[in-house]
Amino acid sequence: MNTTDKRVLQVVTGNFGSGGLTQIVHVWGRQMEPEGIVFDFICRKFFPCESYIREIHSYGGRVSRPKTEKKGIRAIIDFVRRLWRIQAREKYEIIHIHSDSTYNMLAGGLAARAAGIPRIILHSHSAGMEAPTAGGISLRYLLKVSAHRICKLLLPGKHVTLCACSSKAADWMYRRSLRDRVIILDNGIDLKPFMSSGAEREAILQEKGLCGKLVIGHVGRFAYVKNHKFILQLAADLKKICPHVVFVLVGDGELFGQIRSMAQDAGLDNVIFTGQSNEVDRWLQAFDIFILPSWFEGLPVSAIEAQAAGLPCLLSDRIDRACKVLESVEFLAVDGGTKEWVQAIRKLDEEKERYRDSAFRAECFTQMVNSKYNISNTVRELKLLYEYEA
Repeated sequence: MNTTDKRVLQVVTGNFGSGGLTQIVHVWGRQMEPEGIVFDFICRKFFPCESYIREIHSYGGRVSRPKTEKKGIRAIIDFVRRLWRIQAREKYEIIHIHSDSTYNMLAGGLAARAAGIPRIILHSHSAGMEAPTAGGISLRYLLKVSAHRICKLLLPGKHVTLCACSSKAADWMYRRSLRDRVIILDNGIDLKPFMSSGAEREAILQEKGLCGKLVIGHVGRFAYVKNHKFILQLAADLKKICPHVVFVLVGDGELFGQIRSMAQDAGLDNVIFTGQSNEVDRWLQAFDIFILPSWFEGLPVSAIEAQAAGLPCLLSDRIDRACKVLESVEFLAVDGGTKEWVQAIRKLDEEKERYRDSAFRAECFTQMVNSKYNISNTVRELKLLYEYEA
C-alpha cells in the first residue's frame, strides 16, 4: 500500500465476518488495493472475526468495531461516535454502505452526512427481509418490515449514489421514483479457485467417502431465508427412490443446530453437515448438482461459484434470473412441494456423466470467465463508481 492510495470507508451492516456479503466486499477489497484504492471497514456491532481482520490488515485496510458487544440504541450511539472520530482523523471522501434494509441505510447515511463525509454510496444486497426462524410471524419481524417500508419513503434521492446487486435488490430497497438512478453493480468474484480439476474431484470424493454417490450440494448460512427445511424434505423424498443420493450442506448459522437435529430425528443419514468450512472450492469440486431453494436472494454469490465449478444448478424461482450464465441453470418453484425438484434431480442423475466430464466443466469455466461476474469487470465498475460524482 502506498501513502497516496485512496481510502474508501466500507460499512457492512450485517454479520461482519460471516455470510456472503462480508465475503464479497472483502474479496473486492483485496482486488482494489493493487488499483490504488484501499478498503477500511467500520462495524456497527462486535463480531468475533479475527481471521477476516487479519486479511484486511494484510492489504493495508483497517477495521473499527466496538470493544464489547452492544445492542439497540447503545450500539447505534457507539457507531455514530466512532464514525465522527474516524472522519475527524481520516477525512474520508467516500463512504460505501452495504445493507439489506432501508432503516440501516438511512441510519448509516444520516450518520455519515453528520460526520461530514461528502460522498455517500448506498448499496442494496437483498431482495427481502429475514423472516421468523420458527413459530410464525413475530412482533419483532412485523416491526422490522414496517420500519423498512417507512424508511423506504425517507431514503434521500439527492446527494447520494444508489447501487444494487440486482434488479430485485433495487426494487426491494428503493422507491419507484428513484429506480432510474440505481446503478446495478454485478457481484463479480475471483473465479480461479473454482476451476474444475478431475484429480481434485477424485481426491475429495475418496477423502469424504462419497465415491459412487450422486452428490447434491448446498452452500449457505443456516438461516430461514436459505430454506433448509425444504432441503431436508427433498432429501427424505429422494431417499425412498434414489438411495445413492447424498446431500452435503456447507455452512453454519443460527439454525444449524435446529436443522441438524431435524435431520437426525427424521433418520436422514443421506445428509452431511460440514459446518463452517474454509474449503468451499474443494466441496464444489465434489458436487454433481448445486441447489439453492432460497425464499429470496439479492444476487447469490454461491450460485456464481457453482457455475464456475461447472455444476448444473437448481435454483429457487424467487431468485433474480440475472445470476444465470450457463444453460444448465434451472429455476424451480419452492412453494409447491418438492415434486418438481425430485424430477429435475432424477433427470440430471441420468445425464450425470455429461456433467462430470472434465471438458464440459472446463467449457463452463470459460463461459464464466467471459461473463459479467468475472472480478475484473467488478474492479472496473468500482473504480468508475468511486470516481463518479453524484
